[in-house]
Amino acid sequence: MQNAYLKLLNDRLALHLNDDMGLMENWKEQTNLLSSNIGDSISFILNDITDDQFVWMSEVFEDVAEQSQSQDFVDAIRARALRIKSKEDRESVLSEVEYASNRLLT
Repeated sequence: MQNAYLKLLNDRLALHLNDDMGLMENWKEQTNLLSSNIGDSISFILNDITDDQFVWMSEVFEDVAEQSQSQDFVDAIRARALRIKSKEDRESVLSEVEYASNRLLT
């Protein structure tokens, strides 16, 4: 999980801001990876990801929540968001967590 995600993140960071097709494809790949095994994703998020990597990951929280319909995933990203050192980043990610939470059908 970690190596595959970090490769996707590096690919994402290499994309130009205006490369809509590239961004959409990368977000789809991130979403599929993170949704494929929620348990592994939660473990990675809680134990193996830096704040900066987690902030970038927040771009796909809504899509992962919608695809996985996992309350455990939303709970984990909320818990991890609260550990972000930067107040600005923490608040930004917490708003993404709320958007993700709203994608759950339950």
